[in-house]
Amino acid sequence: MSKLKDIYEGFNSFKDRFLENKKSIFSDNQVFTKENLNKIIEGFAKNPDESDKSFDEKIKIQLGNATEVHELFAHIIWLWSLVASDMKQIGKIADINKWLDNDKKIDENFSYSFNHGIMSTGQYHKTNKPLELVYIIYFLQKVLDNPEIDYVEIIKKGLKDDIEPFEMSFENGTTRKVAMYNILLHLFKPEYYSSIASFNHKEKIVDFFSTQLEINFEKMDDMDDKYFKVKEKCLEKYGDMYLYKWDEIYNNYEFNKLDFYHPHIEKFWKSDIILESKNMILHGAPGTGKTYSVENTIKNRLDFLQEQDSQKQFKLVQFHPSYSYED
Repeated sequence: MSKLKDIYEGFNSFKDRFLENKKSIFSDNQVFTKENLNKIIEGFAKNPDESDKSFDEKIKIQLGNATEVHELFAHIIWLWSLVASDMKQIGKIADINKWLDNDKKIDENFSYSFNHGIMSTGQYHKTNKPLELVYIIYFLQKVLDNPEIDYVEIIKKGLKDDIEPFEMSFENGTTRKVAMYNILLHLFKPEYYSSIASFNHKEKIVDFFSTQLEINFEKMDDMDDKYFKVKEKCLEKYGDMYLYKWDEIYNNYEFNKLDFYHPHIEKFWKSDIILESKNMILHGAPGTGKTYSVENTIKNRLDFLQEQDSQKQFKLVQFHPSYSYED
């Protein structure tokens, strides 16, 4: 197969070849079967190993020696790392090759391998790797069990009945949000769902711009619906001033006309200080950036509102131990 032009084309090819036709992207084997997936579910998803062994050692024990099961697991690793701009290609390849026989191992020329990413997945996606993989495993189970249901519908409906759609849990009760929820939604429907893996970042963008642009969400409850409305309003305000930052080959995609990680717009929403909260107390040792954070946040807000002289818009008052109540 010739080299795929970018990650979106690669994922669409994966969707056609693997999800719909059940064929491996690493060979001509038909590895995406209930039998192979159930071995992964029983060995890994339902029986987490809490020993001191390394992550890979534990999984190899849990999955057994079946070649096709290992090859199926390589797809799960491939999907987990696909979009990450903060993982190197060589590392992604090494992680995949651990599960492939020698005659199937891949290199940088592999059609489904890319030397870049389309979003920052953050440290959480890496430290939460076991549950992120479990989420992919149960998503694949839903695909096999519901071949007629739209992939986005499967994700939004949720993979387990007792947790939120954006969460995943081990059988022992450990439950966390999973970045793969956001990642898969974007890959399946990038024109609507954002290229943002972080729940916290998505919430900050919605909170900041909905306040500053006075956006009314009416009866919207879903964060992705709110985000889409915020993005529409920001596109009206900024046009194509803040294009996609990760790789210029993606600038031609219509859904990349606004990137909230562009440095000129990121500074507005990414502050840790939420000014809409009243009577805040920031505490900590001197010189740790408390005053700087507040001043910087205020200046960014005033810059956003296009005020000319931010210094005239706020005052800093420093209290002294000898001040009395009347002062």
